[in-house]
Amino acid sequence: MTMSSISFASQSVPPILPGKNDYALCLTHPCWHGLSESDAISLDRMTRCPRVRMGDRLYRMNDLFENLYIVQSGCIKTSIVNVAGVEQVTGFYLHGEMFGIDGIVDKRYAATAVALEDGQIYEIPFEQLEKLCLASPDLRHRVLKIASNQIVSSQSTMLIGTVRAEQRLAIFLNNFSVRNSLLGHSAFQFRLPMTRYDIGSYLYLTSECVSRLIAKFKTTGLIEVDKREVRLLDIAALKSLADGSCPLLLNERAA
Repeated sequence: MTMSSISFASQSVPPILPGKNDYALCLTHPCWHGLSESDAISLDRMTRCPRVRMGDRLYRMNDLFENLYIVQSGCIKTSIVNVAGVEQVTGFYLHGEMFGIDGIVDKRYAATAVALEDGQIYEIPFEQLEKLCLASPDLRHRVLKIASNQIVSSQSTMLIGTVRAEQRLAIFLNNFSVRNSLLGHSAFQFRLPMTRYDIGSYLYLTSECVSRLIAKFKTTGLIEVDKREVRLLDIAALKSLADGSCPLLLNERAA
């Protein structure tokens, strides 16, 4: 995912390399690797790094849009209130992932963002970022790529309610596996900081159904669970279940 550095008329600015420079924002996610030092300095100067505690609200649905956010540590949940007045979870954001992009179009945030655990975030004033993007095609391309990836992810989430419950949980676990792997962490073992109620809300399932599915995945040898720590024992089978190529997998393994 590394991209080339920007060449200015007077000089070629060296790229930021992982572990070589002290620009935390640029090292947070692979999409920033290779960012020019000039852009990295500009981003660093405009970025605030507040700490958050579990339960803190970064913004509410319909608040005026001002900032984009990147998770430095911890996990952020976004949610809306549906027509029935019930909270519907729309996303979970991990270390290095950007959120708040849904506020760009209407200048108001489309969801509420809450910290699921103590952590730290990067807060980027959008107006300043927009000006910087006008001067840097490379940075503009990176921001657009992040936004595009989130649109694709949102479309996938919209479709998750159309598949079987087992497949929904498999998709969810496989998604966390891939995201952890991209960030250089284990694809086989990770912590889920959200409650089963939140998982159920995100997957359009009840928390009781989520608990039953987790128990079923455990007894069929797909996963091990210790409180919120999850270990994937058969990631190939989980992927097959997630993509629908082996929809009867659980029944077969239980036989």
